[in-house]
Amino acid sequence: MLFLPPEANEIVPIQDFEAAPTVALFDLIRKGTAATRPGLVAVSGLGRKAVTQRVEALTARGLVRDGGLVPSIGGRPVRTLEVNPGAGYVVGVMIGSTEIDVARIDLSGGVIEAVSSTWDVELGPEATMQRVAGLLQEVGAPESGAGPWSIAVGVPGPVEFSTGRLVGPSVMPGWDGFSPRAWLRDRLDAPVWVDNHVHLMALAEWRRPPRSKRDMLFIEVGMDVGAGMMVDGRVLRGERGAAGSIGHLRATTEPLPCRCGKVGCLEALAAGWAVLDEVTRRVDASPLLAEILRARPLDLVDIGDAAQSGDALVVSVLERAAQAVGNLVADLVVFTNPGEVVLGGGVLAAGTQVEESFLKALRDAIQTRGAELITAHLSVHASSADDRGMSGAGALALDSILNPTALIHWLHAGNPLARRDQLERLAL
Repeated sequence: MLFLPPEANEIVPIQDFEAAPTVALFDLIRKGTAATRPGLVAVSGLGRKAVTQRVEALTARGLVRDGGLVPSIGGRPVRTLEVNPGAGYVVGVMIGSTEIDVARIDLSGGVIEAVSSTWDVELGPEATMQRVAGLLQEVGAPESGAGPWSIAVGVPGPVEFSTGRLVGPSVMPGWDGFSPRAWLRDRLDAPVWVDNHVHLMALAEWRRPPRSKRDMLFIEVGMDVGAGMMVDGRVLRGERGAAGSIGHLRATTEPLPCRCGKVGCLEALAAGWAVLDEVTRRVDASPLLAEILRARPLDLVDIGDAAQSGDALVVSVLERAAQAVGNLVADLVVFTNPGEVVLGGGVLAAGTQVEESFLKALRDAIQTRGAELITAHLSVHASSADDRGMSGAGALALDSILNPTALIHWLHAGNPLARRDQLERLAL
């Protein structure tokens, strides 16, 4: 097998040495564990000649390039090595209840181009995926015309991770059984992964610098309610991908109807749609919101503004929602013992008053229910991410093709497209 450098006519043979050590060196470079040739020798245990050969192969393939000079111990400066961001690209897609975000992302994780569009996911899967296809055209391909090396899609519903198929998504009517992966595979050559959007929000939060090494529980309160758990740096998806579907756990004995068809669910108390429904039902208690409602339906911005002004109706509805979230999450914290609990989602974007209400309820419930060993060093804070999980989608798309197990399957082929079936299976 031969490597063909992307911008040269010469070929670099690699058949005389195993792919595994080459892949291992790439992983060290990508993670920043060793950023120079002497560093790779020291960390990998390979000899200088072996490291040089393998770095040359990675460089010839275009996956690695030389960086700047850095001081060395007792000698002249040495040149760093880094992943070549322009060797290929991946695409992240985040489908929300009311918007779609699409980004083209280079191999170092940098966003090359991004577009967003308001959208109603209740328009159904075919119309939504056609809109996604249009946005993919907008982010475009590089001048070479090459397609993406992989695609990761986040959706606001439970996903069977092995197939990319949605199963019973309460805020996505008409999507049950639909697979965005299958739809995209019919039109593109790249491997595709589909995950619940809260899992990708958790991944995005965990990857933000300075990167935390603590186990993290991410709670999303938006038009739905969900959780994502990071354990040892990996998303905890469970057997089939449904881990974190806390929105439909029983949170009250009141027979409040939920969109899933059950009653008393957490979402029926705390999701954005439930808050809007409850405020609308009792709007006579709020002259300000009643006046707005006469002109148009209420939205979460109205809720945030009313909370900020101290509207008694909104404050009472939000306190009830926050208490329900706090009580349920406190039980999760006792069970999982994370180092961090991070709160995010669209409802919290309604304003600082809403955010503070939910954070206070969380902290109070955790302190009341948790033992000292659980609570003593626990950090509870709001999310600092502002990309609605897009960096998590990018991380999933990149990790799924560049991790050592995946890379060893396609390194000789030149790019991941020829091995998409194997790569999709490996990510399970």
